Amino acid sequence: MEKILVNLERDEEQNIEKIFGRLNSLNNLSLTFAANNKLFDEKSVLYDKVLTDIQETQKKYDTWWKEIVEKYNLESYVLNKLSVNFRTQNLELLS
Repeated sequence: MEKILVNLERDEEQNIEKIFGRLNSLNNLSLTFAANNKLFDEKSVLYDKVLTDIQETQKKYDTWWKEIVEKYNLESYVLNKLSVNFRTQNLELLS
């Protein structure tokens, strides 16, 4: 069972849900393209665009977590044990 640490504000939850969805979509896109090397080789413009977008989105994801950890004084928790429940807006500690 997860322990609820924080009930996030609606805009905080919406922001991370959008970032998380984009990051997952980009990762899935890169995996799909990687299966067809002709469309997505390391020298293509598409490869560069997707890679850049993944890096920028990952930075947004990391920044969001850093700001939330600081705002709610969660420094004592291991970051990879924290999770956002998009349905309830709760930030939870995974067991």
